[in-house]
Amino acid sequence: MLKATVQLSADLAHETDPISVLDALQHTVAARAGVQVLGAWRLAIPKKDDWAAYQLDRNVFYHPDVHSEFWPEYQALAYKYGPDPMFQKAWRNEGPFTFTEALRTEQPSGDDRWLVELHREHGHRDGFYCPCGRWELMLTSRTVLRTPSSETLAFLFSAAYMVTRQLEQIIDHRGLDRRERPSLSPREVAVLQHLGHGHSVAEIAHALGVDQSTIRTNMGRAQKKLGTRHYPHALCEALRLNLIS
Repeated sequence: MLKATVQLSADLAHETDPISVLDALQHTVAARAGVQVLGAWRLAIPKKDDWAAYQLDRNVFYHPDVHSEFWPEYQALAYKYGPDPMFQKAWRNEGPFTFTEALRTEQPSGDDRWLVELHREHGHRDGFYCPCGRWELMLTSRTVLRTPSSETLAFLFSAAYMVTRQLEQIIDHRGLDRRERPSLSPREVAVLQHLGHGHSVAEIAHALGVDQSTIRTNMGRAQKKLGTRHYPHALCEALRLNLIS
């Protein structure tokens, strides 16, 4: 598995097309883990369930082997029923998991099973979610997946991380997802700058001449705009988007 991971890293290094990136992953995981690449998508800011923000070949990329009707059918069902329990589990970013594991823990029923049924219509008996920061990468299988071994799990997650990192670089370079760049107020930017220098809430409040509750309010607003789960995550996202230096 280590050799395959190293080879994938080398294969991805010079790829500048999202589909070629997914195809490189397909060649790696199909042979070594018995799964196929469905695709990857970048979560919208600030509302992750803003379906209109997801556009094919801008921040959503599917492997060429995926049926052309999958994405239109998915969007139509997402608009109709909203996020299903498996997507909500992925958004919580609790780590990778299989469809089978999610069905056992989330126990979707009725309309909440729309994503499961859609996958089965397309021959996907099981799947593997890999949340990677703002990215979700999904692998599928025509058979029910056993709980991956620790070695296989580490391999798949490492591969997902490398692929989503390369996709992030590509769409940033090509400006594919620029409209998602949030607008922070000058005060929110100043607070994040101070956080980046390791200052405490009390120190920031003193430097800006306001009380600590105001600083926490600004931190919360910045976090919400950036679509992040906690303050360190907000700081990393602001740096990645070049909102702070």
